[in-house]
Amino acid sequence: MSIDDSVRESAGGGAPAGSIRTADPEVAGGPGGANPPVNPEPEVNPETWVLSGDDQPLPEPPVPGGSGVPPDDLVTRLLCAATYLRDSFADAVARDLLWPSLVAMGPLWQVDASRLLQHARRARAARRARDRRLAAVVGCLLLTVLVWGGLSLSHPMNPIAGAILALLLLGWAYCCAVALTARHYLAARRAALAAFYDPDDTEPDIEPPSLDLALKELNQANVVFAEAESSPFLGSGSEIDHWALTIDLSRGSTGSSTSAGAVVPGSRSHQREHSQREHKQPDAFTGADLQEYLMTAVPEVVQPRPASGHRLHVRGGTTAPIVDLFRSGPLVPDLIDAMRFRRPVTRVSPEVIQRYLNEPNEAARVYTYFQHSAWGGQVVITLFVRALVSNRTLFVEGRVYALRPLVGRFYEVRGLSQRRWVELSQVLRQARANALALLVASPNRVRRAMQNPLRPIEVRRIDREIHGRRDLDFGANHTLREQFAAHFDPGDHFPAMDERMYHQIFNRRVLECIGEFLAAKNIDTVEFAHQQASIVNRAVYLGDLYGPLNRSGQPGEVPPPGADPGD
Repeated sequence: MSIDDSVRESAGGGAPAGSIRTADPEVAGGPGGANPPVNPEPEVNPETWVLSGDDQPLPEPPVPGGSGVPPDDLVTRLLCAATYLRDSFADAVARDLLWPSLVAMGPLWQVDASRLLQHARRARAARRARDRRLAAVVGCLLLTVLVWGGLSLSHPMNPIAGAILALLLLGWAYCCAVALTARHYLAARRAALAAFYDPDDTEPDIEPPSLDLALKELNQANVVFAEAESSPFLGSGSEIDHWALTIDLSRGSTGSSTSAGAVVPGSRSHQREHSQREHKQPDAFTGADLQEYLMTAVPEVVQPRPASGHRLHVRGGTTAPIVDLFRSGPLVPDLIDAMRFRRPVTRVSPEVIQRYLNEPNEAARVYTYFQHSAWGGQVVITLFVRALVSNRTLFVEGRVYALRPLVGRFYEVRGLSQRRWVELSQVLRQARANALALLVASPNRVRRAMQNPLRPIEVRRIDREIHGRRDLDFGANHTLREQFAAHFDPGDHFPAMDERMYHQIFNRRVLECIGEFLAAKNIDTVEFAHQQASIVNRAVYLGDLYGPLNRSGQPGEVPPPGADPGD
């Protein structure tokens, strides 16, 4: 199964009952494989080639080289390049970020959503321009056949001459299709290289303003609104560890020992001496106090300094509307902007975060997160911590998630040939293979493209779907970044080793800070020390959680047709 099929299946199907999803009016790809070539190649003056539907010449292909350190926005660059090389991925980006919906946007950690959508728009515009030109060729061919047929009724033509003329017409149409397809493939390939290697050329603000605001909030999201059947930590990757502490807060810490000589910890004499000491009065605190302390203390003891903060995680379903995730106010006249206004927000004010930190409920809970991004955003390790004090007992929950590198197909832009004669031969080979299928399917593709989901009629359809239903779930159930994350073997890959290292560092430093906080509050830490040692010293076997990073081969290797993205 190709990555196009993977995107189509994961983005378009399998939505649980109760969730609202918009219809996909444009099916990616086409008969015979309509995607741009994975490894196209030219011997042409680049100034003579322009992106379909664009009047600007494409830049010279960049030459890879320089430092081996990946850029901070490597994942964003890879995804932007994939919008030109994978038709269905560009459609999936538009479906999640552009089309009207009342479903919350899934978080895209370490991905610039605005930049990704702008490249997806360019790729889709170029594809639509190619389809319109191919449809024009079909129209000219049909018109010629009709005129020829009308003339044949009054002036019969020799059958041999008619067959020759028919072959010439078909040959002309096929040559036009090959030329237009090759032009589009070459432009898409050059645009993918520019998106990956060149400086960012996207606009800081996009139209309309409502979409620009939504994407900027998504880039700085502090809310994860997940579907009831999904993980509350949607978008953070795979869970690789979890632990919990339960500490009795009724017993205060003891004073200094009055006995002489050394006492072996854990021995009977140590326990007897500990029980005879005078216990201090414990200081009262809340779970919010501990989370606030951890947010400021942990980054100071971890290098490089991790990102930290509070994040509100909301479970979708009937309880979600009580959470402040929906805007209120007068709606704008435009129906599309009105629907974006009604969509759940991805960022709330610090006051809202603080309120749910102090008063958590069943639907919404605030976790303090510590996040480390490495390898240009290919590996993102996040530790989530939540504390709750109830019945003179402290409960602390810790969960570690890892967002892995993208599947191997997204690295194919790095393997595109820079030799022009190879580039041209690859473009022509792919164009010859796909031109006929694209030519035949072009009228239907143009018709589907005209059924733009950004229409008032589509907004009204979504509203009608909501009416009469009693259980609605507006939570997100997938994210593009997490959907195409790979698995890797920690014994073979440096990123996997770094992931494991920071996983263990986060656990140790957070537990040490919790112990310091309890000691400062005059809480007896003997019970905590036993649980801390159990968590730190336990054997963590991660082998079953990993698989090969790039099962298709080296980065940039062209996968065989029909191969699955994870193979």
